[in-house]
Amino acid sequence: MRQLLVGSIWSESRTHGDDISRMRNSAHWDKLPELTISGSGFRYLINFSAMTQTTVETTKTRTVRRREIPLHADAVLKMTTETQHLRGENQHLNSVLRKKTEEIQELEKDVHSKARHIDDLHWSVQYLHDSARKTDQQYAKLQSEYATLKDRVHESDKLQSELEQDRQRYCRQFFPSFPRNHWMSRRDMFAEA
Repeated sequence: MRQLLVGSIWSESRTHGDDISRMRNSAHWDKLPELTISGSGFRYLINFSAMTQTTVETTKTRTVRRREIPLHADAVLKMTTETQHLRGENQHLNSVLRKKTEEIQELEKDVHSKARHIDDLHWSVQYLHDSARKTDQQYAKLQSEYATLKDRVHESDKLQSELEQDRQRYCRQFFPSFPRNHWMSRRDMFAEA
């Protein structure tokens, strides 16, 4: 908002360029009753005696508001101070937000890293469980085979003993005149030697 100085201190609510401001000051000092302005994209007249602004194309008229410069300057100063304070606070909040965002991103990276590590551990544990189960199955199978072999060895020893007894009995029956060494089992022969 720019100030419009005419007689006493006046202002209007429309923003004008520096050329228009000079024209208004010139109209005031030359005591012109009105001023035509067309540099804003449309033409309008400012009537200083009636304190009105009239748009030439639409003939709409509105009053030019009166405002004291010190109040305006105080308001502008207050707005500027508040704006600067808010801008500083906004910058501070943006800085805090940026830091918090970075912290959150770091925490998310850490969480993702730990989640991957947990997944790896889960798969390792699963693999170890599968290996242990297979090992248990193989152990049970080997235990069964060992028991079977042990039974067969026992049966084999039993059969071997029976065969040896049968052989000795037949030898005594058919060869009673042979000395004892001839019908001894091979094992007994090697044991005596």
